Amino acid sequence: VKASKKPVTAKMRIGWDGATRTGPEVARRCEAAGVQLIAVHARTRAQQYTPGVDYPAVAEIKRAVSIPVLVNGDITDAASALRAVEETGCDGVMVGRGAMGSPWVFREIAAALQGQPVPAPPTLRERMAVMEEQVRGMCEERGEDIAMRQARGVAAQYMKGVRGAAGL
Repeated sequence: VKASKKPVTAKMRIGWDGATRTGPEVARRCEAAGVQLIAVHARTRAQQYTPGVDYPAVAEIKRAVSIPVLVNGDITDAASALRAVEETGCDGVMVGRGAMGSPWVFREIAAALQGQPVPAPPTLRERMAVMEEQVRGMCEERGEDIAMRQARGVAAQYMKGVRGAAGL
């Protein structure tokens, strides 16, 4: 923090494992060091990305500090973002893997958090257009050979939940 004139933030987990839940202590130390915002992934390091999130542990971390805290983990749509904020008392959300193949999730979450109607999901045509734009950008950045191999995974993400996706 002392080395930068820019705001410093931190991302952490609720602890190392079930026996070592150091979240509140680590958050207090970050705040004392001058960190201005903390994002908390609602699982331990040992849990990686399963099982489900532990929002009560994040709420405990939020109560331990006075700086803004964002909750992260299993936030994939407007409803899950609202639930995460309600259950933790956090100041906002951080979206990670939930945005893969779904960049419109940010407008949906923003609307929900502002108490506005959630926009309709994109049409298949809109999904395809955004996917094409991303793949073209990948080709420009990485070259066509590498990008097209990676595009298979990108396409699968964009088609998740679409009827007949396997055929597409």
